[in-house]
This record gives sequence, C-alpha cells and structure tokens, in this order.
Amino acid sequence: MNNIQKYRGLKGLTQSQLATDLNITRQMLSVIECGKTMKYIRPDVLNKMASILGVSKIKLLGEENFKYLPESAEDVDYLIGLLEQKKESL
Repeated sequence: MNNIQKYRGLKGLTQSQLATDLNITRQMLSVIECGKTMKYIRPDVLNKMASILGVSKIKLLGEENFKYLPESAEDVDYLIGLLEQKKESL
C-alpha cells in the first residue's frame, strides 16, 4: 500500500490542495492514493509530491516500490544484500 494519503494528512493538506500543487485533478489524486494507477504516475509528479510532502519516493510508495514482493526467506535475504550494496555506494 502506498503512503501518500498518510503523509498528505500529516502535512494537513486536502486532496484538492495537493492536487492543485501537483497540477493534477483531485480525482486523479484520489485514484493515485487508492493505488490504482501508481505504475502510471509521471515521474515529475512523483518527484514534486515527495518534495511537497517532505518524504522520499520510497516512503511514499511503500510496498508498491516492488514489482514482486519477496515470498521466501531466500528472497528477503537477496533483497537485503542488494540494499546493503546500494547503501555502501551512497
């Protein structure tokens, strides 16, 4: 589940306010918050949303960052290894 609604609420923004700031309709933001179009959200909108809400894109999207969720301990261990490598390169 994505966390857009959560972080929008923490900032005290309505859907209409955030949608206006993002130059999209309130209805489109509602659909995005429900997770129905996350794979179609434009990168510029996602970047601006993260900036407005003061959180990373990773935190905004939550589990939706993954095309496939891990289904075994082996999968989790593999992902942890990838993330550790990425962290070292930052």
